[in-house]
Amino acid sequence: MKLTQEMKRIFTGFGHNEEDFAQLQSATQGKNTICTYCGEKIMHKQAIEILGLREYLSGISRSAYHGSAYRKNAHGDAVSFDSWRMFR
Repeated sequence: MKLTQEMKRIFTGFGHNEEDFAQLQSATQGKNTICTYCGEKIMHKQAIEILGLREYLSGISRSAYHGSAYRKNAHGDAVSFDSWRMFR
C-alpha cells in the first residue's frame, strides 16, 4: 500500500520522520505483515475497516520496528500484526 499524505501526517504525529517512511510502507505490504482478526488472516484494508486508519497505522508503526503488535477498536475488536518477515 502506498503511503498517502494523511498516513505520513499520522506517522509523523507518532514521532516518525521521513526517513522512516520506506520501512513503514514496506510493513503495509501483505507479504511483509500478516494481519489477523479472530484467528483468521485478513487483508490490510479489512484491518483499516475494523480499527480505523489511525489505530491501524499505530499497529503498523509498532510491528514495523518490533516484529508484532496488537490493536483494538472502541468496541473491543482486535487485530494482530505480524511483521517478523521483515527481519529475516
